[in-house]
Amino acid sequence: VANARLKKRGDWHTGTLHLTAYHLIFRSNSGEELWVGYPLMYAVELVKPQPVRSRKSRRSGAAIAAAGIGRGSGSPSATPATPDDDDASSVYSSSHDGASDSSVTTTTAATTNSAATIPGDHGVRNTTGVINIQCHDFLMISLVCPTVAETCDVFLTIQNLICVDSVERLYAFHYRPLELATGAASNGWDIYDPEKEFRRMGVGSAAGNDLGANWRFTDLNCNYQLSPTYPRILVVPARITDTTLA
Repeated sequence: VANARLKKRGDWHTGTLHLTAYHLIFRSNSGEELWVGYPLMYAVELVKPQPVRSRKSRRSGAAIAAAGIGRGSGSPSATPATPDDDDASSVYSSSHDGASDSSVTTTTAATTNSAATIPGDHGVRNTTGVINIQCHDFLMISLVCPTVAETCDVFLTIQNLICVDSVERLYAFHYRPLELATGAASNGWDIYDPEKEFRRMGVGSAAGNDLGANWRFTDLNCNYQLSPTYPRILVVPARITDTTLA
C-alpha cells in the first residue's frame, strides 16, 4: 500500500506498507524499515471513522429537529440517516463478518477520539479508519491507508495471518538460512569445537602459574559409556587420573 501512514511512539511516518506471508513491513520515505512478525501481535483493532454528514443533510437534520421542538415534543427528534451521509459502516461491517478471534475487533471513532484526526496534518480529518496494533513486546502502532477499501483489505489480511490454524504455518517452519538457500551450508557439527573452546578459556595451559594448568582433558567418555548425559570430551582436575575416574 503506497502513501500509507504509520504512527509509532507518537510520531507519524509516511511510506509504503508491505504484508508478506510472515511479516508486516513498513518502509518510510526516509528509508527506515519496521518489521513486525504476526505472532508478535497481541491485538488488532479497526477503528471506523465517524460518518461525515454533508452540508445538505445537516441543514435537513436541523430543520427536522427545529420542527420537533416547535411541536412541543420536549426534545429534538433524532435526525434520520439520509443517502447524503458519507457512511462507510456497511463496508466495514460486511468485511468483518465471520471474524471470531477476540484479538481482532472493530470500533467506531467518536468525535473526541484521537483516530478522528491525524496529528501532524494540521487537523485533517481521517475518513478511512485507523488500524491499531498492540504487540506482546509493548510495541503499539497505528496504520492509516489512503482509502477505505485498502484499510479493509489490510485489516482482513492481518486478521487471517495472525489467526493460523496450524503451527506449521509459522515462520520457523519455512525459514531457510542463506547458506541453505545457496547450497553453501557447512557441517553444523563442526561449528562448535568443545576442546578448542576450552583451550580458548585457558584449560590445559602449560604455564605453571596459570589456573588452567590445574585442569586437563580426558576422552574417557568418547563413546558416552562413562556418562550418557555428559559430552564426549571432559575437563577434569589435573591430579585425578583416568583410572580413578573410571
